[in-house]
Amino acid sequence: MKKNTMIMVLILVILISFISLYLLNVNSKAESDPFKIKVNDSELVTQSIEGYNSVEVYEQDHRLIINTISESAFYDGAQFVVDTNEKINADDVQVIWTTISGDTEENANNARIIAEIKIQAAGELIFDKRINFAKKALEAVEDLLKKI
Repeated sequence: MKKNTMIMVLILVILISFISLYLLNVNSKAESDPFKIKVNDSELVTQSIEGYNSVEVYEQDHRLIINTISESAFYDGAQFVVDTNEKINADDVQVIWTTISGDTEENANNARIIAEIKIQAAGELIFDKRINFAKKALEAVEDLLKKI
């Protein structure tokens, strides 16, 4: 029994070490700005924040600018652009936060780190995208498991 526990602890230490090295490597690379189109606060239509992650929707010149931002090292941020001739307000934007398992309720073992962004214009769905804010962490674990 003690031998199995020691093996599990050793595997856990190795896993944490590999993830730490991966994150250090990612942080040391020069990252380009994922937000090519600059926005200002006066253009903000709505914002949804969950923990360290946020979705911001801006409207400028008949287009929507959707910025997805995270303070964690597991997500670099992304920007999406949607052309529209309709005026968009906060009621037209829906951000549904879920856990990895798809639950909308957060619990102690599972944070809501996936955002599904839905935007409607004139009653028609013009944008529907799921963002996984922990994708890099999952990829790091997957890479590690492939090497073992």
